[in-house]
Amino acid sequence: ASETAILASTGKVEANMESAQEAMIKAGHKPSDKEVEGGAYAMERGMTTAQIEAMASHAPSGRSLDVAFSVLTKLSDQGVPTTNAVARVQSKLEANASNAAITSLVAKAKGGVKIGGGV
Repeated sequence: ASETAILASTGKVEANMESAQEAMIKAGHKPSDKEVEGGAYAMERGMTTAQIEAMASHAPSGRSLDVAFSVLTKLSDQGVPTTNAVARVQSKLEANASNAAITSLVAKAKGGVKIGGGV
């Protein structure tokens, strides 16, 4: 890749990290560096700052969004539409599901279970 392409890519990642961090802070969540990075990766795959803010605001107080962003990224990589992936992960967060339960969404997606369905 050319130096220009590398610099443009770096700038986009940095902008996504700033946007993800701002969205989480706006929702009242104090993000860790890992959560900011995860939010940036989720944005690269189509998640919006509004979705990040909504997810952060619906998560139980003190709950890390680390696993949630990791699962969203994996679901996106499997071809699950962002809106469906966000809805499923957010419903698990709202139910205060364990990290294992959130991670199980990836296995279900691999197994062909429809992600856009009910809880």
